[in-house]
Amino acid sequence: MFDIGWPEMMVIGVLTIIVVGPKELPRVMRTVMGLIRKVRMMAGDFQSSMEDIAREADLADIKKQVEQAQSETVSAKMEKLIDPDGSINEAMKDTEQDMRKTQENIEDAAKKAPSKAETS
Repeated sequence: MFDIGWPEMMVIGVLTIIVVGPKELPRVMRTVMGLIRKVRMMAGDFQSSMEDIAREADLADIKKQVEQAQSETVSAKMEKLIDPDGSINEAMKDTEQDMRKTQENIEDAAKKAPSKAETS
């Protein structure tokens, strides 16, 4: 991380012994180690919270895609591909109405026509 080698560590050790003194060195080392531990914990918490945020953002995108996929059924997608302007659907509806009218006309004609029993 800081690219500190053995020569640099020796210089830091000698300076620490000169400045702090051998008597206070264990207490200073415990304090420094405690600070390093706290910094590592804070860095780990920060990293995990950033990963959680990234995961939630990805989940939100996935959730949005799933909801969009659920709203559009396969048949609706196929209909959009086959008949994008709706002209085929309109033609089918018109044909269905014509068939109903024809069926009604046939039924009306069958009611009005004399039955075979009446003619014999």
